[in-house]
Amino acid sequence: FIYLAYDGTAYHGWQIQPNGESVQECLMRALATLMRREVEVIGAGRTDAGVHARRFALNFHYDGRIPVQRIPLALNARLPMDVRALAAQQVPDDFHARYAARAKTYHYRLRCSAVDDPFDYETCHRVNGPLDLAAMQAAAAHFVGRHDFLALCASGSSAAAHGDTVRTITACTVQQDGELYTLSVTADGYLYNMVR
Repeated sequence: FIYLAYDGTAYHGWQIQPNGESVQECLMRALATLMRREVEVIGAGRTDAGVHARRFALNFHYDGRIPVQRIPLALNARLPMDVRALAAQQVPDDFHARYAARAKTYHYRLRCSAVDDPFDYETCHRVNGPLDLAAMQAAAAHFVGRHDFLALCASGSSAAAHGDTVRTITACTVQQDGELYTLSVTADGYLYNMVR
């Protein structure tokens, strides 16, 4: 089991796909050089192209000689700087990162300013004009609970086609720190484009 952090700017999401480099593909290459064999990696979910992750959980079968707690160091020597293994721990053989995930949290950042900040313009959406924090917080609170999110699902979604559009949001908050507003959403799962 590994926690991974990555800047998704250069990647077409977590999952391997034919249209471009993915984080999973990058990690599997590094693991293959470390373990001298192909390694199947199971992620806790998918992320879209360009999405970043701070603590993305994944697992794979390991039978190597490097102590488990030293795997992140060995992996990071083989990974590009925009992908970092943070920590590793041994888990039971039947552990599955996707099925074990209880919740996932997304953070969306807004900067209320007439000018972009050169240190976060790639990870922060700028709005020019005043924002009403109290109104944003009140609106966010309405999303908490178990709801059918079909109306917020992208058209053509496979989940919508199967009638699987009910999700539970356990937290939806908006925090302000000066010009920076952070919308955080924690749920048991998400539909495609549900939060965006």
